[in-house]
Amino acid sequence: MNTQPKTITANQIVDVIAAEFKEKDEITCYVGSNAATPTTSLEALTDSIQSGQPRLPFIKMVHLLLQGPVPYVAEGLQDRVMTYSIFSAGEVRQAANEGRAYYLPCTLANLVSLIGKGRQFEPDVVILKVRRNEFTGEYSLGLSVYRWKPCTRLSIMPVWLLPSWTTACPLPRDKALSMPSPSIL
Repeated sequence: MNTQPKTITANQIVDVIAAEFKEKDEITCYVGSNAATPTTSLEALTDSIQSGQPRLPFIKMVHLLLQGPVPYVAEGLQDRVMTYSIFSAGEVRQAANEGRAYYLPCTLANLVSLIGKGRQFEPDVVILKVRRNEFTGEYSLGLSVYRWKPCTRLSIMPVWLLPSWTTACPLPRDKALSMPSPSIL
């Protein structure tokens, strides 16, 4: 396993995912949620899905509640990406009402039965927005990720952090790659 993170831009996220999972037909991606929605990364991923370049496996996007634009729920993309939302609002709720996304009725207490190692939604990739605390120098992954620690034991998704709060960190479970870029605002 590579122990040194690699910094890339949001536009390179899809190349990393395509290379890491070129042998797979389907992957599951957990998206950091709530006020930490990784919008820039989701837009880059959606651009690639729309263009078909590079070739990506079918992606199951799993999340709690996304705030802001969720471009991959657009009509016509469901043969390449499908959303599975625990809580829904805005574009995701509309997509679920129109059959372009799935709503997964689940209480917070039962999340560990859905997402994690050996569960129906075992993440291959995690896309997060991280922020460095300007006073302590530490990085926060946000409450939605800390919530997954009991179910993932963080052994299937090693976490590498770099100083950026403006983009995401897709984390293949067996590689040490970080995707934030300080140049993306």
